[in-house]
Amino acid sequence: MVMIQQDVAKASGGSNKAAEEQKRSGTCPVDLKEAVTSIVFAAPRCADIPELVDIRKHFTAKYGKEFITSALELRPDSGVSRQVSV
Repeated sequence: MVMIQQDVAKASGGSNKAAEEQKRSGTCPVDLKEAVTSIVFAAPRCADIPELVDIRKHFTAKYGKEFITSALELRPDSGVSRQVSV
């Protein structure tokens, strides 16, 4: 869980720029992909943190079901951090 918090903190530095890029393209910005997919992957495994499920729902609405399924299934191109998926 600490790894996820560190990923989010690291990624949030450029969040304004990333948010604008996401609005234009409708895809997850490259600099946020690892943090977003790691949160999505961890959400069902951290049942004691219900906010992660809510966040996953928001990411599903923003980036689509295929993006979320890729992270949940740990597909090779999903971007989930190896530290989280071990």
